[in-house]
Amino acid sequence: MNKAKSNHSIAWRAIGTSVLGASHERSGLPNQDAMAIVPESSEGLPLVLAISDGHGSAKSFRSDIGSQFAVKIAQTVFAEFLGKLDQFDHLPEDNKPLAIKRHAEELLPVNIVRQWQEAVKDHLNRHPFSEKELARLQEKSGATALKVVQENPSHAYGATLLATAITENFILYLQLGDGDILTVSELDEVRNPISKDQRLMANETTSLCLPEARQDFRIVFQVLSGAPPALIMLSTDGYSNSFRDEAGFHRVGSDILNMIRRDGIKTVAATLESWLNTTSQNGSGDDITVGVIKRLEERDTDAIVLRLRNLEKHVAQLSPPSPDTELRRRLGKLERLMIAAIFVAALSFLFALWSVFRPLSKDSGPSAPANPATIDTTKNKPSSVVSPKQRTTPAQIREANRQREQRRDDSVRAAQAKADSLAQKARQNFVPPQ
Repeated sequence: MNKAKSNHSIAWRAIGTSVLGASHERSGLPNQDAMAIVPESSEGLPLVLAISDGHGSAKSFRSDIGSQFAVKIAQTVFAEFLGKLDQFDHLPEDNKPLAIKRHAEELLPVNIVRQWQEAVKDHLNRHPFSEKELARLQEKSGATALKVVQENPSHAYGATLLATAITENFILYLQLGDGDILTVSELDEVRNPISKDQRLMANETTSLCLPEARQDFRIVFQVLSGAPPALIMLSTDGYSNSFRDEAGFHRVGSDILNMIRRDGIKTVAATLESWLNTTSQNGSGDDITVGVIKRLEERDTDAIVLRLRNLEKHVAQLSPPSPDTELRRRLGKLERLMIAAIFVAALSFLFALWSVFRPLSKDSGPSAPANPATIDTTKNKPSSVVSPKQRTTPAQIREANRQREQRRDDSVRAAQAKADSLAQKARQNFVPPQ
């Protein structure tokens, strides 16, 4: 298809779950349904949702494995199909949809059935039917059912398949066997994009295990030329069989759409399993699998939240850095460096004062003669006697004062130089935010 983005490249998201049926839980049977969503994030385009219902009859005693094969193979085949759409780029725009539709009808059924049969054959080679499995089948359904499985072992793995693939330009719906695909418009209009297969009566269904499986696929191709569906729901027949009539079942699609609009898709996803368990207990008792694909609409709570988040990001990009982040961090670093510089300067100044005034205790003035009382009479020698030759002259006092002032000035200048050096370093390290 055209690589240019269309108007429909808006957000699509998928949710879904599969629950064990109440009757299966009582009888000890496994959940025979399966589901797969691509991509793993369950959002974005292209998006593929596939579900499968393993047959519940006695001869399909490995249908839980067959349904797992079905959804995994659908993932692979759809990925191959969607990955090769470039081969249609040379066609005129008006001719592309029809060409892609024909290619899908020719390629998808053949490849899905072939790969499913190969997966079943490989599993059977590695895990042959046990005597216990065959004996249980004969006991429940008789020799005829046993013969059917022995002649066509894939019956033991029998399963249906429903899938939807969404791209920027089209939606593809695919169905083999029973189950339901519903679409809900923006106006809450519910419809079945694939018409009912009139051959499916009671518990009869087409299946991947049947020889004519390739011809039984039904495929609908919807070009996204107008408003796409607001919601697409895929479900196994255990869900629709839990309702009294088709109208009641259709209302579920509209109800789920409005709940997602109001409460958000994550809230609905969190409660979906509980709803389905209750439905199975009060309804069909069968396994139930439901997958929902929701297109993000402007009215959705999720869309409003998304717009607010985008607005916050946009404002953050346009606004200058917050003082609480980079600017505050850098200013804090500068402030710490300036405080350190002032502190060092103060210490240096105090040290200078201490160096200046410390000699005054020794050289406070001319020495006086010792008091006779200080004479050590025991040794007949004065403990401190200043002779006239040791007296300080006025010239010596002036010189001592000059030296003290010099030392003080030198200490102050050294402290100032240290403070200037630290301040200069702080200014060099400070880089204003862009």
